[in-house]
Order: sequence, then C-alpha cells, then structure tokens
Amino acid sequence: MASSRCAVICGETGCGKSTQLPQYILEGEVDAQRGASCSVLILQPRRVAALALAKRVAEERGEALGDTVGYRWE
Repeated sequence: MASSRCAVICGETGCGKSTQLPQYILEGEVDAQRGASCSVLILQPRRVAALALAKRVAEERGEALGDTVGYRWE
C-alpha cells in the first residue's frame, strides 16, 4: 500500500476493516515519520454509524473524540 494513495478494503462484517485496519495504517505512517500528513478516511452510510465508529476508535486509542479521530457528515 505504500506505493498508492488509495486502497479499497473488502472483508466480512466484524473483521476490523473500519476499526483496526485504519489504526494499523496510521501507526505505520507515524513510525515512518509521516503521521502528521496522513489521513485515513472510512466511509459509513449513516451519521449514527459514523459517530459510533469514531467514538469507538477514539476510545481504543485512548484519545478524546476530535483529537486525531473524528467524523464529518455532509
């Protein structure tokens, strides 16, 4: 994935593609000294799902929602 700016991930429900994989990608970028310029975007079909996902990932990272993890609805 390092050679591409975009990746589409497909997997079974509950496999971690929305919660675990983005954290692995971010940690890899931080380790490579590129964390400040890295954005990992996860698309969710509903506002409630986006908010719940953002809250869960922020909690897993031990951060407040809105620090490095947040959500935006348009």
